[in-house]
Amino acid sequence: MPVVKTFDVEVTKLALKYKQDEKLARSIIACEGKHYKTRGNNKNYTKAGVYWSSDIGHWQINDYFHQKVAMKLGLDIYDEWNNLEYGFILLKQQGTKPWNASKYCWKSTY
Repeated sequence: MPVVKTFDVEVTKLALKYKQDEKLARSIIACEGKHYKTRGNNKNYTKAGVYWSSDIGHWQINDYFHQKVAMKLGLDIYDEWNNLEYGFILLKQQGTKPWNASKYCWKSTY
């Protein structure tokens, strides 16, 4: 019987794999990913109304800044499970800096 992935199991597994605080990760994801909506996609426009990027998935990973880097790691940020893992990689490498804009939200729940 194939193993079915679940969000809760994957978050726990990835928190352990990347040695990150699971509660912090869940707080950021809850704020960024619109409370665990896996298909969250927020389009970004310039002041002139020109589309320039999207924020994708659980962690709202910006495709302009991160798609190529993720691809080099063999991850597709448009895939919900790869997005989840890439977010943990970012958290490990950069701390909470990529999510400073939503700190008002997740800091209160952490």
